[in-house]
Amino acid sequence: MLRSIRLIYQWPLILCLVLLLNACASNSTSSDTSSQFPGFAQPTTQSPDEYLRLAKRSKGDAAFNWQLLAAKAYIGLDQLQPAQAILESLEEQANSNQTVAGHKLVQAELLFAQNLANQSLQLLSFDPMWQLSNDYWLSYYQQRATIYQLLNNPVAEVQERVELDKRLTDASDQLANNQQIWSQLKPLNAYTLRSFQGTSDSVFNGWLEVAAIVNEPKRNPQQLFDNLAQWENDYPNHPALQFVQVDIGSAMNAQRYAPQRVAVLLPLSGRFKASANAVRDGMLAAQYDERTDAALRNSQLSFIDTEANQGPALRQAIEGATPDFIIGPLRKDQVLWLQQQQLQTPWMALNQAEHSAQNGQFYFGLSPEDEAQQAAQEIFDQSLSMPLIIAPQSTIGQRMTNAFIERWKRLSDEPYESIYYSNNKELQGAIRNLLLVDESQARVRQAQQLLGFNIGTETRSRGDTQAIYIIGNNNETKLIKPSIEVAVSPFAQLPQLFASSRSYQRGSVDDEVELQGLWISEMPWMLDHSSAFYQQYNQLWPEYNESHRRLFALGFDALLVLPNLDQMRGYTDFKIDGLSGALSVSQTGAVERELTWARYQDGELRPMDYVSPIVENDVDIDSQDLEADEAIEALNPEDEVSGIEIVPVDDSSTDGEIQSLGFEVETVE
Repeated sequence: MLRSIRLIYQWPLILCLVLLLNACASNSTSSDTSSQFPGFAQPTTQSPDEYLRLAKRSKGDAAFNWQLLAAKAYIGLDQLQPAQAILESLEEQANSNQTVAGHKLVQAELLFAQNLANQSLQLLSFDPMWQLSNDYWLSYYQQRATIYQLLNNPVAEVQERVELDKRLTDASDQLANNQQIWSQLKPLNAYTLRSFQGTSDSVFNGWLEVAAIVNEPKRNPQQLFDNLAQWENDYPNHPALQFVQVDIGSAMNAQRYAPQRVAVLLPLSGRFKASANAVRDGMLAAQYDERTDAALRNSQLSFIDTEANQGPALRQAIEGATPDFIIGPLRKDQVLWLQQQQLQTPWMALNQAEHSAQNGQFYFGLSPEDEAQQAAQEIFDQSLSMPLIIAPQSTIGQRMTNAFIERWKRLSDEPYESIYYSNNKELQGAIRNLLLVDESQARVRQAQQLLGFNIGTETRSRGDTQAIYIIGNNNETKLIKPSIEVAVSPFAQLPQLFASSRSYQRGSVDDEVELQGLWISEMPWMLDHSSAFYQQYNQLWPEYNESHRRLFALGFDALLVLPNLDQMRGYTDFKIDGLSGALSVSQTGAVERELTWARYQDGELRPMDYVSPIVENDVDIDSQDLEADEAIEALNPEDEVSGIEIVPVDDSSTDGEIQSLGFEVETVE
């Protein structure tokens, strides 16, 4: 408050000083060149007083420009009144293209700081024939690009950044600018990108075209590489070359797998039999599907039981099959065994494990860590601030939380917070702590003690968060979500709630109310129940549950992606649409899945493109305790099957079956 009062009394004095400076400056057009004018494009480095002092020592346009920098410095300090005063005093003196441009640049910054982005953009409309120094144009295009980014107009932002690139002289600035161009174009589909082509600017058209090629649906990798090679020929020396992420020639020359014999390593007996059968059935379905490469449709698949054959016996069984390619194993401990065998045959394990980039070695699993990382990406892409993470105090909770935080730190400098709970008794307290409800209650009690009477105010929850990521299975999520809704102040906006596929159990009668409005990451094919393929699947395997469907998709996609693994590793922007997601391969050989975001609405998951507005209902906390005291216990590494939770059941045909996807094996009593 004292600072505000001091500022109110100071800024008229500043205005008087500026008017005095203007009177002095009007007597001469010469200037004091002892201090080099830094220009308008860079952030100010001195205090407003220092710039006003320099203005007092200068004359003419130099004094005018130093005063503009003083106004710019005030804007940087969020002291907008003195900035406005300086700009108003200088308005009549702006009588040349250069002074008019400088005044408009700083005035536009002030309008932007006042949250008047559209007015700022209208002001930044310079005559391209103006003879201005490079610094003026740098500031001009920087500001216009920033405004279009705020207005969520990526193509317009890119146009401004293309012009900015022509004027940047520092290599690191050019790289940062081009990275921003690429990041803005990557999410747009090919049709949208090409609809903006046609301008006379070949650099701008080149950016749109290469992004369109990369984002087109891919089936034939050779066609992709041919299109990229043609683009490189059409746009030689284009700045986007470095963002294609690969030497196109080396990717085109990468080996394409067309095995005649494939050995598939699965635990076809024992407790993982049902899991292995689902993966096997997915592969067999892929072999008869037209989406699979023709060469693989004619390949011989030899299924080897990794439970009946272990160690030397397993190696002997593999060698006896004389495979050209190996798929599997499924269990993590057996993946570690495979890594140590130094086989010459290329292979793709159906689980994740620590690894370095090795030729002919690939990893494809259903890790919920991937889902946590994609949640961080989605929250960032939606420009939601201060994400909160709530997770069980378990191996799966900690590792998913760490995966989320790791990705978030790579994306943003914005803060985040996380909290764990050990059992259902701690859950509500953890949520209240995370939302700062208890702190609010403590302040209310302190105020009432000081005043000596009840002040009649409600407890408030924190208001700085726009997203909460819930880590938990279906039962846990059905307790966490309503607890959050109750803890959030009734007059506050409920943060958007995100969760992984573990939170959803199709057919649960309780989910319709308790999960309403929750955003969930899911495999695309789990959401497309009307397709002919899905209907045929239900007819052939009616006994499979939701987790078996996911493992079926893993098996199907393993065969689908196999021929292109090396090319996809060479060109990481190449994606194939699989059942489990949009598939790509990292440079370390990990097959990565891009999932679909869907919102739980009226009893079903609806993909983001088909979601209608939701009226949030108040939901009371169900006081029922979580079964078996949140029984989530990590089993030994040899029980880890592609990120699956193993749930013992009474089934004479198998020792166990899959109930739901998890980060690693968990036992629910």
